Amino acid sequence: MAELALDDWRRLLDAARAAWRDGGRERVRDLVRDRKRVAGKYFRTNSVDGWLDLLGDALERGEPLIVWSIEDGQRDKVERFRASFVEGQAKPGVDLPRIDLLDAMDELLAEEERLESELEGVSIGLARRFADEALDQERDLLRESGRATHDGIVDELYRALQGEGGEALAEALRGEFGAALIDEFQDTDARQYGIFQRVFAGARPAPPLLLIGDPKQAIYSFRGADVFAYLKAKRDAGEAVCSLAVNRRSGPMLVGALNRLYAQADTPFGPEIDYERVEAADDKRDLFGRAAPDGGSVAPGAALELVFVERDNPRSPAPAEARVAARVAAHVAELLARGRLENEPIEPKEVAVLCRTNRQVSAVFEALAARGIGASVRGPQSVAGSEEAAELECVLAALAEPGRAAFVRAALSTRLLGLDAAGLLALDQDEAGWTRWVEAFANAGRRWTECGVLAGAGALFDRTGVRRRLLAGFGGDRAAANLDHLLELCHEAERRERLAPAALLRWLGELRAGLLEEPAEDHRLRLDRESGAVQVGTVHGAKGLEYDVVYVPWAWQPSGGPRADRWWIYHDPGEERRAVLDLGGPERETVQPLAAAEREQEDARLLYVALTRARQRCSVFCAPVGGPFARLLVGEPQRLENALAGLAADSGGAIEVVRDWPGDVAPAAARGHASDTADWRAREPGRPAAVGERTSSFSGLVHGAPEAADPRDLDSASSEDEPLPAESERIPLAELPGGARTGTALHEVFERLDLDAADPESVRSVLDRSLERHGLGGLGEALRSSLGRAVLDALDAPLAGDGGPRLRDLPAPARASELEFWLAARPAAGIEPATLAEVFESHGDPRRVRSYAAHARGLGFARLRGFLRGFVDLVFEHEGRWYVLDYKSNRLGERFSDYAPERLWNEMCARHYVLQYHLYALALHRLLRLRLPGYDYATHFGGAYYLFLRGMAPDRPGHGVYFDCPPAGLMEALDAAVGREGA
Repeated sequence: MAELALDDWRRLLDAARAAWRDGGRERVRDLVRDRKRVAGKYFRTNSVDGWLDLLGDALERGEPLIVWSIEDGQRDKVERFRASFVEGQAKPGVDLPRIDLLDAMDELLAEEERLESELEGVSIGLARRFADEALDQERDLLRESGRATHDGIVDELYRALQGEGGEALAEALRGEFGAALIDEFQDTDARQYGIFQRVFAGARPAPPLLLIGDPKQAIYSFRGADVFAYLKAKRDAGEAVCSLAVNRRSGPMLVGALNRLYAQADTPFGPEIDYERVEAADDKRDLFGRAAPDGGSVAPGAALELVFVERDNPRSPAPAEARVAARVAAHVAELLARGRLENEPIEPKEVAVLCRTNRQVSAVFEALAARGIGASVRGPQSVAGSEEAAELECVLAALAEPGRAAFVRAALSTRLLGLDAAGLLALDQDEAGWTRWVEAFANAGRRWTECGVLAGAGALFDRTGVRRRLLAGFGGDRAAANLDHLLELCHEAERRERLAPAALLRWLGELRAGLLEEPAEDHRLRLDRESGAVQVGTVHGAKGLEYDVVYVPWAWQPSGGPRADRWWIYHDPGEERRAVLDLGGPERETVQPLAAAEREQEDARLLYVALTRARQRCSVFCAPVGGPFARLLVGEPQRLENALAGLAADSGGAIEVVRDWPGDVAPAAARGHASDTADWRAREPGRPAAVGERTSSFSGLVHGAPEAADPRDLDSASSEDEPLPAESERIPLAELPGGARTGTALHEVFERLDLDAADPESVRSVLDRSLERHGLGGLGEALRSSLGRAVLDALDAPLAGDGGPRLRDLPAPARASELEFWLAARPAAGIEPATLAEVFESHGDPRRVRSYAAHARGLGFARLRGFLRGFVDLVFEHEGRWYVLDYKSNRLGERFSDYAPERLWNEMCARHYVLQYHLYALALHRLLRLRLPGYDYATHFGGAYYLFLRGMAPDRPGHGVYFDCPPAGLMEALDAAVGREGA
């Protein structure tokens, strides 16, 4: 049957190929580009040729679209060339001609869709069979080994109670327990509820069964918790339901603010879960206040702060993550400087930032560190589940068997030892280096055997600087504390049970798998050294905890709805509300709204948990992009700002809306306050601190700078519904993806090309090799052709509006690619951001370069004395003058006008390219001063070119080209500020 279906598909494929080869491409192209007959919304004039190339590739490959184009992300483009789709784009009143290729594509794709449906059914069946067999095998293996998991025990007990002899078992359990009280019942599931219902509710008279839970805090569905089991229990209880009317955590103002907030929605958490108004406990008071800017009187502050965050640009779905993290850090700095609790300065440990994801936790941690604010990251509850536990097991395995190369490589790739992919690859060519590593593991392994695991692992870790590496990175204190804890547990087990290395490795593996009956307290995470710092963690990890002040930066962010290419869980809408695992199939579109609604309801509950962790003050960041907070207030995100204003106006001062960011706060003012009243003061240094020499680069100078860390969204693709630029205005590379790989590949093309002799054939040869080398071999033929044309256009484009040289005009003897330089930077006191800012402010062009001084002042690099190293993409000589040139692949827009000379300054400034080309110019200036007889800057130095390759074209002189020749006074001042000491 399957073979017959494939025969039908092959027959239809052959028909489509024949139609293609019989002039089908040209006829389809002419039709879909004819704006009198076909609308252009889905057939962009500049894109049709590329999409037809994709169609030709598909037909020649002889593979169904379901096999290849899902990976390439181009299936929807090819599917536009079917008769039914094209007819849907016909202008009103226009009858389109029949084209064999379009009709053949209709039949071919319809057959593929039928095949896809059949294959989906087969794959679902295989997935179910695999799951059933895997579970059966797991149960058998556990039974044979005499072990059981928590879920396995629950399953066995549930089945026993429901089967023959179940009543006798229930009666025996009732005899053991006169009553049952279950806390946090919203985190249970249907099986556990079935057990308690059978034992305690199935008898007459029934023993007391008390179920305590808050369905508004049911946020652990990913762990198997099922809020619908709680709701069923509530229905079963009938009238025997009690609610707590007093909040014993938060102050009266915050309780009132949350009451007011949740009064906005009738069913904020979905059906059957209500928000019931509560009151604050009698012994709770409002303690939060804010000191005046001069540090004087303290005024009461609102308990709920709503920070309205605008999008970075209209195309962005939400504010950039780095930008939000930076502003959270600014808010925390302002709070620590002026915030008060009962007239006392707020301590960092009294503040928590609750994020949605671990990546956001990392961003906030680093943003706080950049402002000098200590932060502590909450990790997993058990050290056995930490990343360090997995990596320590990997390292110990290599110590135990250093002769196994795979074990050594795995250990070297851990965060503990720190080799990246490039380092591992380099060892393949470095036999001596590999031997040294193997010997190091072997020596440490022998020491483990002779003196114990602490001595063996310690010898390796000391030699490789593990602790220093961990403490220098994100969450280093947490990681170092975990590693020490794990080594201590290993040492105790080794001593207690007299374990040899192989046996200790098995013990550690069982510890990580949760198979040991060890005291749980021994495994609980210990505090790291920053336990008095700002707490940063996820909302899931903060459930059950409380803090005086809480920040909720991503209140607008949803978890993300179910995706069509993934399985998901939803609950059958029938009376039993059974959980269903959906693996796909014809009913997917019907059940997708059910799964999406459940996801939204859990998002609403997660938001509630975040808002209720605070005792005195909660600061919530809101954005007009949908998500749980917008749905809670208005449903429509574009109305959010007005809704916030109305909410604050009606809150009696309990809620305030903030739109402007707080003023910048010096890091020293934001570090927190001593916990006692002692007047600790550092001694005044008697002489300036010595600055150690080091080597840095342009990237090192701008790393972490605000402008560079939060660029505007340059790689957003335009929507199908947006007005498109005219064909003559649109750049050829509008659809070329952005990113580092693209930029690196293009740089390599220009480095390897013979610029003055390049032709289409040589360009295509170099381009293909570079794309493959940098992982871009999957670019379609249309994009490759566009890239080839763009490279030739850049070679032929005049570098100035009045003509000027072209790259093609530069003969090989007059140019040097990838020129490396080492720039001596040795002023006695070192270089600081203020040093560079002063040079630009005093000597720069007042229209542009002088304005960059403020950006330079914001650079965060440590004082530098030593060398600046770098590579100039191209240095060339033209008509007696010398120039530096840099290639840029930045995506500034889809129109040539986006690359006009006057539009490039913002990008040069935001990315700190201004600093970059001045450093390049200084390096060339010093080189010419040493090598060129009679050198004079004004006579011989020509300037700096920055070529934004996407926007260059021969018929648009100067487009995509930024040029500047720094004045001699600026270069002399920069030369003096950087300092040489004769180098």
